[in-house]
Amino acid sequence: MARFELENYRNVLLFDNLILLTNTFYQSAEDFKYRQTNSKNDALYKMNDILELEFHSIGSILILKLEKKTLKLEFYSNQRMNDFLKLILNDDLKLKNSENLDFKKSLLPVIIPILIFFLIIFITAEKFELNDIFKYSILVIGFIIAIIKIVKEQLKSNVTKYHRQL
Repeated sequence: MARFELENYRNVLLFDNLILLTNTFYQSAEDFKYRQTNSKNDALYKMNDILELEFHSIGSILILKLEKKTLKLEFYSNQRMNDFLKLILNDDLKLKNSENLDFKKSLLPVIIPILIFFLIIFITAEKFELNDIFKYSILVIGFIIAIIKIVKEQLKSNVTKYHRQL
């Protein structure tokens, strides 16, 4: 039995080849098995029902595709997600593909904060009539370096998909 805390559910329990997603706090599988009442928030799935799973190597979100439903599990850290993957990956789930993110996909999530940052700088310069934009040059250079590091890190990462062999 293993228990993982998630951001979008209170916890997920793995026991007896089952996955329990719940907003009710169960400390163990016995707490769930011997509960007094059923909760509408409890969802029990068989591990064999997982058709495909997808995750990002530097992220903490795991997408499980079942026969009739897609579940999005948001872990608190990448390490906890990897621990969860070690427990549910078995011989039935085979690597489908692992693709690196291209430059366009890596740059798109970063471009919006860049535009907002420069918009704030130019509005501030206009409002306070600061014609000497070089006062902000160190801030701008630091921001550009941070963006370059973020994009480089995203370019190193990949999206991995596993699917069930039938």
